[in-house]
Amino acid sequence: MSDTYGQSLPDFTNPNAPAFLFRFEKPQPVGQLLANFRKVDPLCPPLYPVLLNSWIGLVGAPATFFGDFPIRLLSVLFSLASILASYFFCRQFLGLRVAVLASLFQAVSPFDIYYAQEARMYSLMVLSACLSAGSFWAIIAKFTQIQRIVGKSTVTELAFYWLLYVLSSWALINTHYTGLFLISFQMIYGLSIIAIRRDWKLLLVFVAAGISVLLLWLPWLNMFFQASAARKQSFYVARQFSLAWPFWALFIRIPLNWLAFLAGKKVFGFACPLYVTSAVSLVLAFLAAFKLRILPKKVFSHMQAAEKSDGKSLLGKNQFRATTFLWLWAAVPALVLWLIDVVEGHRVIEMARYVIYTAPAIYMIAGYGIASLLSYSRLVPCFLALHCFFALVNNAWSHQVFQREPWKQMAQAVEANCQADDVIFVSQYYDIVCLDRYLTKPFVQIGISPAMGKAHIASLVSKYKRFFLLTAQEGEEASQMVPPTFREVESKTVHLKHGLSLRLYQASP
Repeated sequence: MSDTYGQSLPDFTNPNAPAFLFRFEKPQPVGQLLANFRKVDPLCPPLYPVLLNSWIGLVGAPATFFGDFPIRLLSVLFSLASILASYFFCRQFLGLRVAVLASLFQAVSPFDIYYAQEARMYSLMVLSACLSAGSFWAIIAKFTQIQRIVGKSTVTELAFYWLLYVLSSWALINTHYTGLFLISFQMIYGLSIIAIRRDWKLLLVFVAAGISVLLLWLPWLNMFFQASAARKQSFYVARQFSLAWPFWALFIRIPLNWLAFLAGKKVFGFACPLYVTSAVSLVLAFLAAFKLRILPKKVFSHMQAAEKSDGKSLLGKNQFRATTFLWLWAAVPALVLWLIDVVEGHRVIEMARYVIYTAPAIYMIAGYGIASLLSYSRLVPCFLALHCFFALVNNAWSHQVFQREPWKQMAQAVEANCQADDVIFVSQYYDIVCLDRYLTKPFVQIGISPAMGKAHIASLVSKYKRFFLLTAQEGEEASQMVPPTFREVESKTVHLKHGLSLRLYQASP
């Protein structure tokens, strides 16, 4: 959000900073936004802040009556558009019933709804990933068709999908850099298809698309190199070395991410059957797509009969290729991220939002899994009703239980416990913006980060006989870097939900 406003920010890490109280000003023009970009978030690309900046200029800053609704509405619109995009591509390649079911799975997904309400880039990422992967597959299909039947309408369709692919791929990269994993997968998949078919004309189509994306990216390419240089010093969570972790992450964590896309990040007790219905949908999709004869033969006869009512066979060759592409879309980028985690000692793969660009594939796969049995069993509609019921119940619960850091309560705790001349170290440093949103008076606030290292943090805090340390989830490691010459005054410690803590330290006598 602070990047979105584009205003000049203070150096939150300045150890000589006077007491201050940060406040958002009127959103600045896009040029000023880009000039001040990267002052808070060192990693994310600028597309979503640029769009949100323009959106705020259109709808106005959040009013007291509406709260943050006008700002969050942009993400809601992106989410709705991604559902339509999912329906559009599913309708073309997997038939009407798969399209309807895939859209239904996404529409009730607690995970998708959660990020559709955030004034962050994730809903735009889902939309751009769906458009990029969908148009990529459409190019392959239409290029094959155009070589068989040369027609004006087919050429126009191919040109449309090519342009859509270029624009959506550029948008995906500039929404979140992890989108590059999806682009890399598409390159590998496309080259494999070209090599198998020996279709060098298709190669020219994708080379032209890649060059076009790169040319569009050039003005912002330097920001990518900045983020790449800072990535290892960022908030990415490090893990303790363990021989078992890579296997756990590969065989358990990645499938759990797929369940999270369908069931949500947190499912409360009464809605736990949501995990079961989500898992069953994915298992059915796997069995149906790869024709494993674990299912009764009668099931396949019903699936083939669906061709008459739907216009497309769920067991047809084209559908098999499409579902294989979906499974690869869901798995390969996640496997690449898993491998990087293993090499670098991180556990980014454990956070489903960092592979959210594979979520559309999971919604489509789940829709395919249920569609494969829809004409076989009368219980399938009941199964769908149960899934939707538990998803909506969980959504209602998540709106009653606060899911984010309670910064308003933390601001009240700061003003109740901190004196005017106290120093407050805030980890991570960019959380000063979250705190100051609710503070009513200025304090000396110095931002730190665990990435600064134990020695640097020790040199900063050692200048004081008394200081407060405020940590959020991703900055909690800083509490382990306080020198042993300081003791924590436990009577002044405040622990709030979701990892938000305030601690008072005093120099030992």
